[in-house]
Amino acid sequence: MNPHLSSDTLGDLAADLLDQEAHFAATNHIDTCEQCRAALAGHVAAERKLVQFAEHRQARVVVKPKRKGLWTLAALIPVAVAAMALIVPVLRTPEPPPPPAYALELVPSAMALRGAGGEVAAAVAWSEGTTLDAVLRPDVDYPTGVDASVWVVDDRGPVVWPVQVEAAPSGALRVRLDPWSAVHGAPSEVVVQYGPKGTGPDAPTLGELPGGWFELRASVYAP
Repeated sequence: MNPHLSSDTLGDLAADLLDQEAHFAATNHIDTCEQCRAALAGHVAAERKLVQFAEHRQARVVVKPKRKGLWTLAALIPVAVAAMALIVPVLRTPEPPPPPAYALELVPSAMALRGAGGEVAAAVAWSEGTTLDAVLRPDVDYPTGVDASVWVVDDRGPVVWPVQVEAAPSGALRVRLDPWSAVHGAPSEVVVQYGPKGTGPDAPTLGELPGGWFELRASVYAP
């Protein structure tokens, strides 16, 4: 009969896996057997290394989900960007509806102040030193309103003309043109560009219409 403890018993003792009776018997033997004490020390050292390895592995397992979380966050970034691309257009100010067709009527200001209206001559007389009203009326009400740019064609060619604009709730405009002077030659045509309010160019150019803008022309002559 082997008087010493088996390797399995020593290993279970080092790992604290023995029941109370076996543990009592093993520790009593260890107290009197130098060889088993030395063998147990080896098992205890091995058990400590095993515990240290397990703790190290557990620490890696704890860190690993955090790394995975970072990758998951990186994967979600394109999804968030795509979602923002869908949301941003909704938050932008909607484009105003295009204006309806407008009719242009040129009326000498003195007549306009008396409430004259209706048909006017194909070419309107514009006396030197007097103002002229360009009245724009929409086919249907356009509460959005329009902005307008005005040119007068005279002997110098088309010239951006100083104006004063009055707007009605219906979207109609009365554009009062400043008087002309014979120094610059007689006017022959009035050109009006119009489009949704707030959408015009900073520097209007005759012949180049921004999107949603339209142009009307009317003839004038110096009596």
